[in-house]
Amino acid sequence: MTTHCDTMPITHKTVTMLVVALLLVLAAVGPAAAFDCAKVTTPDGSKSFDLTSLKHDFESTQNAVTPPTTTLFKRRMNLCQPLAVPNDGLDPEEHCASDTWVCQQSVVTTSKGTSFVYQVVNLVRGPNPLPQVDYRASPDNRKEGSLLVLEFDGEDGANGHVKTVFELECATVAEAPGVVQRNVTDLTVHWKTPAACEGSTGVSPPPADPNKGIEHPKESSSSAFGTFCWFLFIAFIVYMVAGTLYRRFVLHATGTDQIPHYDLWVQLPAMAMDAFHTIKALVSGRNQGYIQV
Repeated sequence: MTTHCDTMPITHKTVTMLVVALLLVLAAVGPAAAFDCAKVTTPDGSKSFDLTSLKHDFESTQNAVTPPTTTLFKRRMNLCQPLAVPNDGLDPEEHCASDTWVCQQSVVTTSKGTSFVYQVVNLVRGPNPLPQVDYRASPDNRKEGSLLVLEFDGEDGANGHVKTVFELECATVAEAPGVVQRNVTDLTVHWKTPAACEGSTGVSPPPADPNKGIEHPKESSSSAFGTFCWFLFIAFIVYMVAGTLYRRFVLHATGTDQIPHYDLWVQLPAMAMDAFHTIKALVSGRNQGYIQV
């Protein structure tokens, strides 16, 4: 006995809906919006701050007596971009990773005057560390004295999860950042700066030269190129999935005929090799004036 199963016909509308759903899923897993220090907005959207004047590498130091040695804690920080590579003659492993925004170096000095890097901690790291933003008004509700708080999550190799908190205090005169608290769970940096005053832009950094001993890499278009490659990959995936669905359910293709331009993809490796050998022959000057067919 033979039975027949009725199937629901697949129409152009169904294929379109499948493609739209795929695009929504891909958009949801796409790269997150980058932290823009030129427009830091409070959670309620009522206040906005421009922190581009702080787009420099700043350093804060603390000394601690650790008998029989002394320990210098050097903390370098940048709120807007990863830190530049220091030109201090140290080995690469004695520096933080290249994608670090807040770095702590512990330099130990012995009683004989010998110094060495004891520990390096990437307090805030990643291509896009997004902080939690908070605003705390001054007691008298004036701009000066109010706090813009940025809280970053991070990892401390010795103590696990930590957080780095920047308390940016609105002030008419800029001061260098200073560490007010450091324990096994968090680092708090208090920083008086006109950039923390709502509506303030184009403020110069503290008079101390933050670029001393720092080798800044030239800006490049790698980020834009990476974004372009990402969208090119997404477009290719959508094209292949949508094309396969269309050829299977609308054109009723089977087997490898369901894949759009299947013959092209099969021949692509051979075409790439032919192109490679042709270019190699041109560069080496051994081109004989004919093309293999």
